[in-house]
Amino acid sequence: RQAMDLGADDFLIKPFTLDQLFDSINARLKKKSFLEVASNEKIKEFSLNIASSIPHELRTPLNGILASAQFLNDYADTIEPLSLNEIYSTLLSSAKRLESLIYKYSLFVETELILLDDERKSFAKKSHTNIDSKFINEVFNVLPKASLRRQDIVSNIIEAEVQIYSTHLFSMIKEILDNSLKFSDIGTTIKISGFIDNSFYRLEFEDKGIGMTNDEINQIGIMKQFGRQEIEQQGMGLGLSIVMRLISIYGNQIKINSEKGEFTKIIIDLPLSKVI
Repeated sequence: RQAMDLGADDFLIKPFTLDQLFDSINARLKKKSFLEVASNEKIKEFSLNIASSIPHELRTPLNGILASAQFLNDYADTIEPLSLNEIYSTLLSSAKRLESLIYKYSLFVETELILLDDERKSFAKKSHTNIDSKFINEVFNVLPKASLRRQDIVSNIIEAEVQIYSTHLFSMIKEILDNSLKFSDIGTTIKISGFIDNSFYRLEFEDKGIGMTNDEINQIGIMKQFGRQEIEQQGMGLGLSIVMRLISIYGNQIKINSEKGEFTKIIIDLPLSKVI
């Protein structure tokens, strides 16, 4: 049992026969073959989902950039300064949206590759990151709507060290807060808490936004975006899918409580390294 906990696939008790040895080897080979087939099917499904969403999602901001650039190229000498500023603004917002989409795609692919590679997953679990109020503020400051919602944030973070890549923790918190900012009104509170709970570090995020139904929570997956009927938002809705995959890498726990039209609360338990 100790050997298997350390990674052994099987064991035989001496004395054993050649038939028992061959049976054990054949069972391992069949299992490896099955896992390879399952892995290839997962990669195929993942590739199809990515391929089907790329054209529309990337073309929309690219069209904004191309149209604005073409207009500037054709009429730059005759455009009034006010109109020129509007075109520059469209260029900038479209470029930022495209940058955000590319970042999310890259992170999504990275999480999938780590989940398919036990060695990379094991290495990621050995990483350590210090989490405190400063870390949360750094995440919040990179979000597009942060400047408009600074007064809405209520944060209470206990400093500690957790077992997770700093970039993964940053991305996880960023995606959750980005959703909170998108799907809740200015003037409503967004609460962020971080505290020690036994051997785990618990992060809690709560907003008073549009919320989700139980079916929507259960169907969180590839390219799923919630709330499009209530609020038209730019983007693929990859945020929660990325968070779920990051959670899977580290074997952590996530719980989502939500009520349609009322609130959403996300609870994440991270492995605790030490209290600071």
